Amino acid sequence: MLERSKAVFSFLFKDKGFRITEDTGIDEKSFGNWLWEAKSPDFKLRCINDRGFVSVDVGSNASQNEWFDLNSVKNLILGGDIMEVSEYEKLATFLKRNYSEVTALFSSQNISETVARLHKLEDERVRQQFPKLFESKDKNP
Repeated sequence: MLERSKAVFSFLFKDKGFRITEDTGIDEKSFGNWLWEAKSPDFKLRCINDRGFVSVDVGSNASQNEWFDLNSVKNLILGGDIMEVSEYEKLATFLKRNYSEVTALFSSQNISETVARLHKLEDERVRQQFPKLFESKDKNP
């Protein structure tokens, strides 16, 4: 699955100037987990396999440790159900089709607004996923 994930995102390496900055390889002692990160002048991307679930995150080059689920970025651009989670192959297709929009969101001019919008979207996702946690807070602000 590690090599397959890199192949699915190969357009980033071939056409968009991405290069691998970290690659843990497969950790057989930890359920076969792996991680790879890649960076371009536009933004950075990481792909993580944690116990068989593959997630894809995007981040600004200006921030070393802040990452956002590519599903959230997809929702920010296309709208739709914020609870929908796409497989990494579909996320690669989304990224290929919407590369310029993602680049614009993570540009230095837009990153502050993008971060605020993504935090708001992710907060709403948590509220929908765990509504009982927020019932008393919502009733008594």
